[in-house]
Amino acid sequence: MNPLTRFIKEKNPDRRVATQAFRQVFAGMFAAQFGIALLTALLVILLAGVQARPSPLGPTLAGLSVLQLLLGLIVPEMAAGGSGKGPVLSALLLSSVILAGSSWTLMLAVVTGQEFLHLAIIGFMMANAYLLGFLQAGRLAAKATRREPQEPA
Repeated sequence: MNPLTRFIKEKNPDRRVATQAFRQVFAGMFAAQFGIALLTALLVILLAGVQARPSPLGPTLAGLSVLQLLLGLIVPEMAAGGSGKGPVLSALLLSSVILAGSSWTLMLAVVTGQEFLHLAIIGFMMANAYLLGFLQAGRLAAKATRREPQEPA
């Protein structure tokens, strides 16, 4: 059975199942965002072409990719709240969408013909966003499977 299906159906899934499910969801969401951004960029390049016009947009997009990385790590941790499957899974989806935003930033930089240095910085930040988001999925899985201590009756 699929880890995500097991996570959703089981009343108290173990941490291993939750980690597998969360990492699978994160990877899928990130890959989907990257794929759509790549197809959009290719379509724009085919229709309009790319003209190398380095501008102040390059450093701005590089700075935006750093900001997206920070927001993608901080905001979902706050949005997850306490514990429980629903809020933490929603926080994971939020994390994957924010962190995958760097792929859109990279494609915009490519389409607008920015300098290689800025493309490299944005690409590096996108790779870090994937890596750190993958690790964050494990942290959120631990939060989703945390059991509140039982009070003695």
